[in-house]
Formats: sequence, C-alpha cells, structure tokens
Amino acid sequence: MTFTLRDVPLPERPRERLSRHGAASLSNAELVALLLGTGSSSQPVMHTAQNVLKRYAELGELSEASIEELCDIPSIGPAKACVLLAGFELARRMALEVRHAPVIRTPTEAALAARAVIRDFHKEHSLVLSFDARGRLIKSDEISVGILNASLVHPREVFGIAIKRHAASIMLCHNHPSGDTEPSSDDIELTQRIRTAGEIIGIPLLDHIIITRIKHASLREIGLF
Repeated sequence: MTFTLRDVPLPERPRERLSRHGAASLSNAELVALLLGTGSSSQPVMHTAQNVLKRYAELGELSEASIEELCDIPSIGPAKACVLLAGFELARRMALEVRHAPVIRTPTEAALAARAVIRDFHKEHSLVLSFDARGRLIKSDEISVGILNASLVHPREVFGIAIKRHAASIMLCHNHPSGDTEPSSDDIELTQRIRTAGEIIGIPLLDHIIITRIKHASLREIGLF
C-alpha cells in the first residue's frame, strides 16, 4: 500500500503544521517535500523527498549537488532541482550575513548601528536591537515613530520582535529630535518595564540608548538602568 500526504489528516500535513508551529517543527524530509511542491504520477512527493535524503545522507552534501546529479533521482526534474539548490543558496547567504554581523560591545557602537536605520531625525524613532548569544547584531527593528512614552511601546511588541529574531539579548534605542540626550521620565519608566519583562522572559535588556545626530547617552552608564 502506498502512503501519501493525502492519507495524513489535514491538520497534521507539513504545510498546515508549518503554518501553526513554524518550520522548525518539520522533519528534513517534510521540508524537502514542501520545496519540491508536488510529486509525480508514479511517486508521491514524500517518497521523492525521502529518496533525496537517502541519496544525500548529509544536508551539506545535498547543498553541493549539481542539477544533473539531482535529476538522476526519480521524479526530480530540472525545475525541482533548481528549487532545491535555490533554497540552499539562500541558507548559505544567510549564514554569511550572520558571520559578518557586527559585534556590539559599547553604547557608541549601538548608537552607530541605530543611526544607520534612522533616516529622519526630525521625528522620534524607537528601535529594538536584537543580538545573538555572541553579541552579534541580528537586526535593528523599528517599533514606533512619534513621541515615545511608556504607554505607546508595550513589552509585548518589543519581545515579540526579540522572539521572532531568536534574540539572546536586546537593546532599546531611540532618538531625541531636540538634540538633547537627557532621558525623560517616560524613557526611564519604559526602560524599567522592558528590563523587568526581559528578566521574566529570559531575554535581558542590555541598555537603552538615546541618540541625536551627533551625540548619544546610555541609561546604563548614567546609572538609571
């Protein structure tokens, strides 16, 4: 008896599980099957995916396969081979981005990273800087534009981004259009709320940086952290 995805209850099929639980919940074979998209008249897509992984025991070997080699596998044609290799090339490029991501060690370096994102210093922008376990900057995400206060920036938004980025730690950063880096009472209150939430969630807040075009202030260095 041939087993196909149609035999699997709809909620348990790879695409549906990915939608509900994320790609990390799928096996290698299921991920390959989703890339392949469909099977052939002679073979279900899951069988094709399993045959691919039998031919290439290590994903590294699969990523180095040629189109011609992949096309030797039954039910794999040039189009499906190209999709597989394109997926691995994107993964390779992402790994290079991570490898070359800057390590942020000081408030000055954090301020420089934030200035690279903020283009209009006439408005107040607030950012979340997400870091991996080695202190490398994963991404700088803007969370609000306008007057920053503790009621407008909620921990849910901040840590929603941090979790999405798989951050080990974060920094907050925002600019003062006035050119004054003195923290306001709202800045201090927001820092305390985010710091407390980070301790509960397990993603620590390292600092809150206030920047202008030329100056910056670290709430940790000031002693308000």
